[in-house]
Amino acid sequence: MRLSVGTQLAVGTMAVLVVVTALLVAFSTDRERTRTIEGKRAAATMVTELFAASVSAGVVFNDEDAVKAVLDNLRQTEDVVGCGVFPSAPGARTSGFGPPLEAGSPGVEIGRDAIIVSREIVDVDAHVVGVARVAFSLAREEQRLARRQRESILYGLIGMLVVGGALIGIARLRIVGPLAILARSAKSIEQGDLGARAPERGDREIMTLARAFNSMGDAIAERERALKKELEVAAELQTSVLPRNLEVGGAEIAAIMTPATEVGGDYYDVIPTADGCWLGIGDVSGHGLGAGVVMLMLQAAIAALVAAKPDASPVEVECVVNRVLYENIRERMRRRDHATLSIVRYHDDGRVRFAGAHEDIIVYRAATGELESIETPGTWVGARKNIDGVTEESTLALGPGDFLVLYTDGVTEARREGEQFGFDRLLATVKGAAAEPATGIRDAITRAVHEWTSTQADDVTVVVFRQLAKA
Repeated sequence: MRLSVGTQLAVGTMAVLVVVTALLVAFSTDRERTRTIEGKRAAATMVTELFAASVSAGVVFNDEDAVKAVLDNLRQTEDVVGCGVFPSAPGARTSGFGPPLEAGSPGVEIGRDAIIVSREIVDVDAHVVGVARVAFSLAREEQRLARRQRESILYGLIGMLVVGGALIGIARLRIVGPLAILARSAKSIEQGDLGARAPERGDREIMTLARAFNSMGDAIAERERALKKELEVAAELQTSVLPRNLEVGGAEIAAIMTPATEVGGDYYDVIPTADGCWLGIGDVSGHGLGAGVVMLMLQAAIAALVAAKPDASPVEVECVVNRVLYENIRERMRRRDHATLSIVRYHDDGRVRFAGAHEDIIVYRAATGELESIETPGTWVGARKNIDGVTEESTLALGPGDFLVLYTDGVTEARREGEQFGFDRLLATVKGAAAEPATGIRDAITRAVHEWTSTQADDVTVVVFRQLAKA
């Protein structure tokens, strides 16, 4: 999970402060220890030199009592934990107290727990007669240094929290806060509030970002208004070419198209002729403006063909329309759209001829009250340049009271919690409304679909064509 900017700033600030505080505490502690050890060393050196001078006479005259008296006196000195006198004369006796000390060369040895200072013992003629060694404890200094270190860590933590809190507060006020406002404004625009803008205040960089964001918001709003206007024009064009006259002699027709967006990709048409009519039903891949443009091409091509040649066969119309769409979509527009399309020719004697691949045609038989599902063999239009070899004509006959239901997959594929409305529910709906007029059957289907799904994801088109009984 990615952390927010505020959290990253807080974590980064605290990490830097922890490192800086640790370095400062370490440096301060090391410096304090060095200064303390140097002071202790100077004092120990002075005491050892005085001790060496005090035992000089005793060592020269081999007076053990005199040496012992000096040792006893030194024992009373605070921090002295050991001492040794090492005469140079052969057979002379070593004296001392505390932990055993070995004779060594003059100098200073600094350990973790003690400082050991060695000094030469000389007589009045400056001859070396021995070595005096004194061990000084560093316990008090170490305790004081540990206490100072704890205090430094405590004060460092307090300072770190104060400084870190102040820096984080400033960052949230000057950076995170304005960025959060920008994020909320962007979210509002995403949700459709194109008037959302960010306040142009704060530091120069934040103000510059806010101005850029607001300019972007203005540009988005302007493009949205232009696009909405274009979609309104496209939707008006699309609805304007839908058939307004559904009156065909000897038949009752009801149709509806409900696009999923402003512009749909479904197609239907009813074109009356002297001896019946042409029916068309189709579905362009996808939906929206691009699909709507292809739908308009489809409608114009079919209308022009059947107007120019009313006696054409459904196969002939299907194949010519395919060639027109292929050239326009694939070769001119360089798109990969296609469409399912069924062309239906109804004759007033009840004969129905059709061609093209689309959803199965539902046929209701008034005499028996049964439903039939008629397949529509063929292939898509607009995907291949020539479909003559795979397009064939099929026929069926309608009797008095029989009706056809043509529809797009927006009906059967409407979903609720992942489950489709389905073909069986469509059949049940049609059968339940079979006694209704064509408008009642149409409305029953669309009502069932809209009750099934709360969100329309695809265009929904329904055409109901009933052959009336002859008077």
